[in-house]
Amino acid sequence: MRHLTTIYQTAVSIQAYTLNRDPSFFHSATSFIPERWLPEASTNPKSPFYHDQRNAVQPFSVGPRECLGQHLAWAELRLILARLVWAFDFEAVEGKKLRWEELRTFLLVEKKPIQVRIKRRSH
Repeated sequence: MRHLTTIYQTAVSIQAYTLNRDPSFFHSATSFIPERWLPEASTNPKSPFYHDQRNAVQPFSVGPRECLGQHLAWAELRLILARLVWAFDFEAVEGKKLRWEELRTFLLVEKKPIQVRIKRRSH
């Protein structure tokens, strides 16, 4: 990703929807192509996705304020996916196309810290 210089204590926000559809980061950025995330896509120079900037996608954020529950979320996702694959057969529906641009998206806003005083209990 590109470097950005800011003024001290400037809040910077990146809109994931826009970033994840930017052709300067992803080949065929607006197309649903799950193969772009396979390991071979990043190791094979002949892959059209070889130069994709996969680190641009940070669904749980990064740094000191990253999501504390991300490991639990990934574990739950794997478990749910395994149960679905175990119990059902999947196939594409002919003639149906999902338009990602029509999906409603929501932004989470961080609340101000809770002011609390903690003292050791006397037993």
